[in-house]
Amino acid sequence: MELDASQRKEFIILYAIELMNENGIHNISTKEIAKRLNISEGLIFKLYPKKSDLLLEILERFSQYDKDMLYTAMDKNENAMDAIRFYINSYLSYYENYPEITAVYQSYDSFHGDAILEQKTRSIFFGRISYLTIMIQKAQESGLVRSDLDAENVATILSSIIRGMCLKRRLTEGHFPLKEKTIEATSLVLAAIQI
Repeated sequence: MELDASQRKEFIILYAIELMNENGIHNISTKEIAKRLNISEGLIFKLYPKKSDLLLEILERFSQYDKDMLYTAMDKNENAMDAIRFYINSYLSYYENYPEITAVYQSYDSFHGDAILEQKTRSIFFGRISYLTIMIQKAQESGLVRSDLDAENVATILSSIIRGMCLKRRLTEGHFPLKEKTIEATSLVLAAIQI
């Protein structure tokens, strides 16, 4: 069966993420991807002329559900605190079902030096904090969360917990209950900020 260009790109991205997970961002090799997919390295370069093009596509994949998760969390939940919990739970479900994608989290610093990749990384990082900030502000407006707290600081703390727990899971080679422990940790923060 002959694959079209979009299907080839899909397989290349999936294997690149797998390689990033196994060997780190600096060891993503077009030669290894081509070997695993049984395609020519030239085909990869045809679809992704530069390694940064491939990395940008990986970042796109990593953040593809961001807006959907925010809108779904806010649409499904009348209570702003439930929306925050749903949003966090959605990410954790995604990461539990696709643990390799968390390798992108741990590679943020490696994207510095390439203006486009760095901008995309900043957009993802600050976008996610912004989404949480919006939900926390809604909870404050609803009288569910202390209004004397800086919503962005709380959002940064929650985001940092998720990223840190993903790293812990990676360092324990998956022998860490990511969803359970992250919900436990974020629940402590949410309980501390509630009225």
